[in-house]
Amino acid sequence: MDWSRFFQANCDRKGLSDFFIRESGEVALMIGKQLEYLDGKITPEDFEALVNLIWRNGPPELGLRAHEPAFELAGRRFRVSYYRTLGGREITLRLPAISIPAPEQLRVPAAVVSTFCRIRGGLVLVSGQMGSGKSTTVSSLWMHLAAREPHRIVAIEDPVEFVYPTRHGPSLFTMRELDTSCEGYEQALLEVRRQNATAVSIGEIRGAESAEKCLRFALIGLLVVATIHGENVPSTLASYVAELPKERAAWALSNLATACRMVVAQRLIRNPETGNLVAVHETMFNLSYEGKHLGIAANIREGHLDRLRRDIQGHRGDGMQTFEDSINRAVGEGALPPEFRPPPNAL
Repeated sequence: MDWSRFFQANCDRKGLSDFFIRESGEVALMIGKQLEYLDGKITPEDFEALVNLIWRNGPPELGLRAHEPAFELAGRRFRVSYYRTLGGREITLRLPAISIPAPEQLRVPAAVVSTFCRIRGGLVLVSGQMGSGKSTTVSSLWMHLAAREPHRIVAIEDPVEFVYPTRHGPSLFTMRELDTSCEGYEQALLEVRRQNATAVSIGEIRGAESAEKCLRFALIGLLVVATIHGENVPSTLASYVAELPKERAAWALSNLATACRMVVAQRLIRNPETGNLVAVHETMFNLSYEGKHLGIAANIREGHLDRLRRDIQGHRGDGMQTFEDSINRAVGEGALPPEFRPPPNAL
């Protein structure tokens, strides 16, 4: 198997997001949320050759944890997960976009973009399931903001997917990657304060220490953007609180009510007629420091997260929306067929 030629032949396929390659020989591609298996099988030697392309100085000892670096081949950058399964070894390769699309290309709501450019500090959470496009949305928002407002942005990722330009507009980016340019999220976050950052981008909230540091930085005025797994706005905030010990839950809710400026939950829906993936969003803003959205801040502080979706409905005039609102808009714009329209008053 000539892996360079294989990736050159496949990486430009529309809708391609992942390669799944098994030591036992199967190779599959995820295209538009559907698996496509290649005819024939690779050999164990082919699999080993790919491992050696990723780790040119020799592969790591593969124990019980996955190894997740990034590597470049055939002019493309891949995010790797290399792990052991019951059937042997397996590699998953995530293929980020070559360039960072503008927010409107990703269907990011205009109110999200304008609010993001307006806030000067606080916590922004972008959530969704794996493969929902969280990282792409975050990168697009950063590029849009950096072109318009002066920021010193430190991005900490594991591994780096999108490579930001060092300078963009009036802003300066610094990129740090776990295990290659920094020790870990917690240590990198500690070092941010001495790097005179005004904004911090965190690839993913992982554990109590990174969750607490992000919140503390947001409280002192840094703009902090982080991704986290969550189905909708309430579950996103619940996931954040769950990262901290139970005895810290009240502290987290109180400070999230103060510091969390925005939550953007995202899903990708495949249009069965066109095969296109359509992004839909649930969005919540909290500008209580301006005297707005005081009910939202109160419900977060008191732990009434189940009430937030009704709060969102009550603030549609500020650009907030539920997933049902977003799907209805996508149907109205022709991005999704009419059968996707939610029933009336669905929550």
